[in-house]
Amino acid sequence: MTLADRPGWRQSFAYAAARICGWRTVRRLTASEQGATAVEFGLIGPLFLGLMLAILETGLVQLASMQLDTATTEAGRLILTGQAQTQGLSREQFKKALCANVVALIDCDNGVLIDVKSSTSGVPDLPKPTDGAGNVTATGNDWDPGSAGSVVIVRALYQYPILARFLFPGLRFDLADLANGKRLLVSTLVFTNEPYAAPGTP
Repeated sequence: MTLADRPGWRQSFAYAAARICGWRTVRRLTASEQGATAVEFGLIGPLFLGLMLAILETGLVQLASMQLDTATTEAGRLILTGQAQTQGLSREQFKKALCANVVALIDCDNGVLIDVKSSTSGVPDLPKPTDGAGNVTATGNDWDPGSAGSVVIVRALYQYPILARFLFPGLRFDLADLANGKRLLVSTLVFTNEPYAAPGTP
């Protein structure tokens, strides 16, 4: 009996051929490396981008903090040398002088809070700028530059926006330390006023 005489041989042959072709297809798919790079990037890419963003944002926060420190130091010299007192500068004018030293990264005119207090004995006390829930409670309304020989404390506050919190809302690795998702930058100076001549003194 030949193969052609056997009943159902065509169906059996077709089934066997289909199985062989199927296994070959599976082997080709498992051996293929097309798209491997895309899969690897899909797994590692978000972590890499998040790391780059964290590094960039950390640098920007540090630059903004240094800039606020420099601006506060330069403006504080107006009080230290008695220029603010002899010229009768107001808190708004002092803030304008401080903001003149801010180049970028900080919305100084609308965002910076300034407190200035003085004491004739010991360091003046300023209340903590935030509450226990991470809300800013400082008002920036204190303005007392003191007189010659007074101990003065100058504090500048700025709420710096953090981008990582909005781009990766589920990621808690961010620099925010306030309830509104921002980071509080604080620059503080403490000094004793120089013995300048008061207005009207001969």
